[in-house]
Amino acid sequence: MHYPIAIEVGDDQHDYGVAVPDLPGCFSAGDTFDEAIINAREAIEGHLESLAEHGDPIPSASAIEKHLANPDYTGWVWAAVEIDMPPYLGKSHKVNVTLPDLLIKRIDNAVERHAEFKDTGPTPSSPTTDKWPSDWPFSLAPRTFHPRLTRSTYAGPKKH
Repeated sequence: MHYPIAIEVGDDQHDYGVAVPDLPGCFSAGDTFDEAIINAREAIEGHLESLAEHGDPIPSASAIEKHLANPDYTGWVWAAVEIDMPPYLGKSHKVNVTLPDLLIKRIDNAVERHAEFKDTGPTPSSPTTDKWPSDWPFSLAPRTFHPRLTRSTYAGPKKH
């Protein structure tokens, strides 16, 4: 997820200030522009970790365009910081799901139309497609498998 950040440009006597509008109370700073962005990532991760530890909801990132007209940030520079969200969403649970074919097609069509739902590739905790057997049934979308077949239930090709 990309959280927009507003950066107040610093000078010889002032640091670059950073505000994260989608995370009220999340601020940072840095001596340089680059340091301000690095520190903003750390501030966002710390803020999300605190929310998760207290069981509070994790706010979604909104588009930068939502904030451009905000007079509090007039003259500030906008950027976005990418945050890996799974660590803040709670413990993972493995589930097997069986869905009707029509529903699967509707889900695939929705993902195709909305880039924000597309898989951006394997995460460190997921296998890569090059480790999967080539005869596994899957659609053209990466890591989209037939819902009734999982790594634990698929026994490989039938032996004759």
